[in-house]
Order: sequence, then C-alpha cells, then structure tokens
Amino acid sequence: MKALNVFAHPIIIFLLVLPLMLVAAFVPQLIVFVSFSCWALYFLLGGTLKDGLWGALCFIMGEVFAILIIVQFLATPGLGVWSLTLSVAFWAAMIILLAERVKPIAAVPAYFQGAGLFFAAYFYWWPAQQFTVPGDYLTVTILVALSMAFGFLNGWLTVWLYGLWGKFYQRLQAPAKTLAPRSN
Repeated sequence: MKALNVFAHPIIIFLLVLPLMLVAAFVPQLIVFVSFSCWALYFLLGGTLKDGLWGALCFIMGEVFAILIIVQFLATPGLGVWSLTLSVAFWAAMIILLAERVKPIAAVPAYFQGAGLFFAAYFYWWPAQQFTVPGDYLTVTILVALSMAFGFLNGWLTVWLYGLWGKFYQRLQAPAKTLAPRSN
C-alpha cells in the first residue's frame, strides 16, 4: 500500500501534464513552456489560491511593464544602445518600488516572469511579423496570460488532487471497524 502512496504525486502530475503535451502538438511550444513555467511559479509564490491570484495579477502587470519597455525603447531611438538599457532599468526599478510599497502585489518573481515570457512570445514571431498596432501587443498579452492561467490552474489542481488523495489514503490506512455484536 505504501508503494501506491509513493506513486500518487507522479501519477497526479502525469494526469495534469497529459493535456499540455497533447496541446503542444498543435500550438507553438512556447505556449506550453509558459504554462509549465507558471505551474512552477504557482508553487514559488506559496502554492495557495490566494497567493496564486495575487501572483497572476503581478504576472499580468509584468506583461504591461514589458509593453511599456518596448514602447519607451521605440520612442527613444536617438539614445542608441542606451535606449533599451535605460528603459529596462527604469521599469525594473518601478516594479521593485511598487512591490515594496504594496504588499499584496509584492511577488517580484511574477513580475519578471510576466515580462520575460511576454518578451519571449513577442519576439517569437518577430522576424516574420512586425507588430505595428496596439492590438498586436494585446494579442500577445492575452495569449501569454491565458497560458499563465492554465499553468496556475494546474498548480492549484496539483494541490487539490493531492489533498483528495491524502484523505483517501488515510481512509485506506485506517483500521477497519468491526461490527462486533454488543454484549448487554
């Protein structure tokens, strides 16, 4: 019976990974990578629904900061190579200052993952497609945010299913109650 308990977590993970692997055949693998990365981020942030929701907000704000970095970079071509450096430094400082002041949204790793994964998705199609209208930023933002939501959902499901398994396993391990006749 103990062997069954040892394999519970890998079996749960397998069942949650299976849909991602099936989807990977039909969408860019970057989408699946974002989901896996955010699955890990869910646990990095604490592994609770509350922390996950605050982390999701920070992740999306990181995507917004990434858009602002790109816009500021494109708006200051006269600065040359310093344009990107100053833009990243400014918005990274804003993230850190914001996180220090407002505790519920202090998940700095989520900001940086949101920004980094937005950049990865944005530049994934970049050589073939130039993004020229604001809607293009929105499309990438939504795509990455949905992938993040799926990753966070898998994180929550991992905890929930493992909790269900724990309750079931305790019942299996509990001594059987016998129905012995009462003596008067």
